[in-house]
Amino acid sequence: MKTSKAFIIAIIALILFEIARVYFIMPMPGSQRMNSIDLAYFLHSYRWIFRLLLAIVMGMSLKTMMKQYLKTGLLMLLLLGGIAYATNFPMSADTMFKTMNHQNFANKKGNFIDSNRLIIGVVMGNEARAYPINIIAHHHQVKDKIAGKDILVTYCSVCRTGRVYEPIIDGKIVDFRLVGMDHFNAMFEDPETKSWWRQVNGTCIAGSQKGKQLADIPCYQTTLKTWLALYPSSLVLQQDSDFTKDYKDLEKFDDGTVKSKLIGRNSTPNEFKSWVVWVKNNNQVKSLDWSVIEKNKYAIAQVGNSNCMIVSNDGQSVFAYKIDDNAANVNYKALIKDTEFAITTTDETFHYDYKGKLIQKSNFNNKNIPILIPIPCTQEFKHSFEDFQLLNNH
Repeated sequence: MKTSKAFIIAIIALILFEIARVYFIMPMPGSQRMNSIDLAYFLHSYRWIFRLLLAIVMGMSLKTMMKQYLKTGLLMLLLLGGIAYATNFPMSADTMFKTMNHQNFANKKGNFIDSNRLIIGVVMGNEARAYPINIIAHHHQVKDKIAGKDILVTYCSVCRTGRVYEPIIDGKIVDFRLVGMDHFNAMFEDPETKSWWRQVNGTCIAGSQKGKQLADIPCYQTTLKTWLALYPSSLVLQQDSDFTKDYKDLEKFDDGTVKSKLIGRNSTPNEFKSWVVWVKNNNQVKSLDWSVIEKNKYAIAQVGNSNCMIVSNDGQSVFAYKIDDNAANVNYKALIKDTEFAITTTDETFHYDYKGKLIQKSNFNNKNIPILIPIPCTQEFKHSFEDFQLLNNH
């Protein structure tokens, strides 16, 4: 009797272990609001030790269990097998969101991506590339090389965060594996040390590399139409035909109308999944409600000690600039157009393209010409900004 009890306890413990191992790193009720990353990493790192010990107990009592309670024993083994299979394969993050099999790029003429789709844009040297958000949002990552430099383009649909990094740890180029998420943000695992890295800021949060950070590469969120107007020779990542259905499931992700509690948009401000734009200037960050920019197409905000301008020509693209001038207390106003925008001060109107470059259309009488310096900005969910940007700057 004691032997059969040991079998039952061991098999229940193994079932609970497999469930817990997945629960803490996948979006399950309550799991993403806990500070449980250390426990999750412990369970993951020592999973084979737990499995071996419990399997030994089961093996020692298997003969007695099957002799006394054959049907019960078989049912419990079948249940364990089903749960073990589900948690290690269909519910595994890198099984649910596989990397691309065919990574193809096209120029403007050969492109098949809708020009109204949102993209993450990267410029290095004389090369520019565009990565459609609904493609990266499914795969979570695309490894590429631009201007001879290895880059990792990432996107977390549950945070609405697009980030680009150098996939280099201790001088070595690595291939990351999607392992799960923490606080609703995707986590990657490096192959050598099995450490876990946050998608939203490239920081290692568990494992021997804890505290290290991937080098950040500037990127932009725009519509493909706006991007190609700025960089007409840019290459555009095309769909992988093996994942057509997955991309279609994210067809409405760009505008937030996708029907999902995890990745859908809260339509009113100051909610968990409301959209914000955050701007960074001299290590100071500030967020603005996206609906304000969506309505007015621009906003002026003081970030640090500088006036900054956030503009959107189409209600989807977003750019930000530090306004560097000698004028004090200027009441800036802006007129936004498709390929350029104008800043009006009390004395003059100045025209710029979306790279922040001044377009001289007249002889300026005012010597205080505002100089626009592009600064980091991105659109994401309010909860992501508060969890990973605001707290990190205090």
